[in-house]
Amino acid sequence: MLSIRNLHTSYGLFEALKGISLEVNKGEIVCLIGSNGAGKSTTLMTISGAIRPKEGDIIFDGARISGIKPDEIVRMGISQVPEGRRIFPHLTVTENLEIGAYSVTARRQKEISSRIKKILDMFPVLGERARQPGGTLSGGEQQMLAIGRALMSGPKMLLLDEPSLGLAPIMVSKVFKIIKEINREGVAILLVEQNAHAALHLSKRGYVIENGRITISGTGDELLGNDQVKKAYLGE
Repeated sequence: MLSIRNLHTSYGLFEALKGISLEVNKGEIVCLIGSNGAGKSTTLMTISGAIRPKEGDIIFDGARISGIKPDEIVRMGISQVPEGRRIFPHLTVTENLEIGAYSVTARRQKEISSRIKKILDMFPVLGERARQPGGTLSGGEQQMLAIGRALMSGPKMLLLDEPSLGLAPIMVSKVFKIIKEINREGVAILLVEQNAHAALHLSKRGYVIENGRITISGTGDELLGNDQVKKAYLGE
């Protein structure tokens, strides 16, 4: 579904991605792990069109999307949940969800209502707080709202950037359970996550990125058993 080949991305003179290649097949959860500054978030931002690549190809569902505008990429079926959630704190839960459906045309307004209902059913706590400003929610609830907002566009693939960041362990468990449920409904997921242990247990395959380069790849189980990964990312 997603194929990245020899991707280079720079911030001015600084080369953040140095020729990475990775794939996500239909229905897969694939994780990207690495230390701070390794290039994980840059990879997602380049895929979603927020950053233009300097070189390389990004192919999604058979179409080249390198350099395409972010809103067009959303319409093609990729939606991103950014690091830090970035909900709109002064808008209500429902209004935040409605913003996630900006790519849905006016002729399909009934579909928006249907999607909001489905998301509030998926996240009952959001249903209870539908009229509250997003900024009044807990960190875990805001993460659920950010995921729900991304689902409003009806994506084929979800890009998740550090969904467990700043959450209590019990909420991390809930969020990862939600990710698994979304995947069961047919949404492919590319997961960036510093909680490498949880990410690798959840994912079918994984990649390790270091200093802008993919250094190790394999199944989740293979990476969990890799001595280098254990030492660097699993604390073993």
